[in-house]
Amino acid sequence: HTSQLLSETLLKEANLACIYDNDPKKIGKRLFEIGVERFPPTAADAAKDIDAILISSEGSEDEIYQQLKGLEQQGIKVYRLYAGLADEVPED
Repeated sequence: HTSQLLSETLLKEANLACIYDNDPKKIGKRLFEIGVERFPPTAADAAKDIDAILISSEGSEDEIYQQLKGLEQQGIKVYRLYAGLADEVPED
């Protein structure tokens, strides 16, 4: 989802510090000239260098948000792309 967001939206024009991923195959690679890093061991370590996080994983969004929501108390905004979308899709 991250590569699609970067290729099809204005997100690529934002000042992105890095892309975090826990997949060892992606660590150290670059996506649209943005380095892919392993998320720091603690959320507090991540908070030192960022002011917002955009979760771009639909399947793991809830799990990732649970890990990160404490950062909001430190002034870091955690954005969820997919929260509530299933509830908003009209049924035929």
